[in-house]
Amino acid sequence: MADLTGAATALGEQQPASASQSQPSIFPTLQEEVETSIRKEGISFVFESRSVSAVVQFIYTPIDGTFADIELEVNNGDPITPAEDGGIAVVMGGSVRPPDSEEVERHFISCEQVGDCVEARWQWKLGEEQANFLYRLRIHGKSLVVEIEGGQGKGTGLALGRVTGALHPRLITIPYFNFGDNYPRILCTAGYFLSSFVDWHYSRASTLYAPSEAESQRLVQLNGGCSYASQGDGKRSDFQERWLITVSTQYEEVLPAFPTAETEQSETLVDWIWYNIPYIDASQESYVELYENM
Repeated sequence: MADLTGAATALGEQQPASASQSQPSIFPTLQEEVETSIRKEGISFVFESRSVSAVVQFIYTPIDGTFADIELEVNNGDPITPAEDGGIAVVMGGSVRPPDSEEVERHFISCEQVGDCVEARWQWKLGEEQANFLYRLRIHGKSLVVEIEGGQGKGTGLALGRVTGALHPRLITIPYFNFGDNYPRILCTAGYFLSSFVDWHYSRASTLYAPSEAESQRLVQLNGGCSYASQGDGKRSDFQERWLITVSTQYEEVLPAFPTAETEQSETLVDWIWYNIPYIDASQESYVELYENM
């Protein structure tokens, strides 16, 4: 059984040492030291994040090729699946195929530990069409980092799926953070928080999206994913994505890092509350109603 123990992650550290120091990232800022390790158990790889507050294990079992291959456990509790029905969507046979399409064959090629990460290679196939993808998984702080590349222009996007197995799940909206009219959400369950984000600094996708509030609540969807639009020549870019699943007992440790520019009004603004102004119709009545609710 192979085991790789990493050095403790320092307080306040954000991006991993392998990332360019000049490249911005969304890696959450930690409030406590964390020790990480990787070990193999059977055909599964266990990515462990150990801190004073919790022991989190992300388990990757290369069976289906979708994000349902990833489970997580907190303090030896019951496992949950953070991205059921999630994965890579492809265009094959003239149609866009969802991540769990039964028409597309997902062939496992290999999975091995390379240094501080695990590399899993898969091939999508439909008839004579095929697309190869590389998953590169590693543990950083309290996040499982999944980088995906390849596709030969056939990848149309990532779907981040839905959470299953969570006990009494409650979704929390980040008021200042939205993709258009919809908001990604944080999961609160069994004494810890869970977030799921595509790193927009790293992504080559055309758009990021989040589910509607009704869909998010009904399916326990934290986030939507990303999509790749066809370019002028009708082709799509090859995949380059970084997906972060973060678990912590502290809410602020699962939030993506946002760059904050210093302004002359910074000290004044910290005392102001946030008020979310929803989308409103362009009518006088709408503005009157909004004013009355403030």
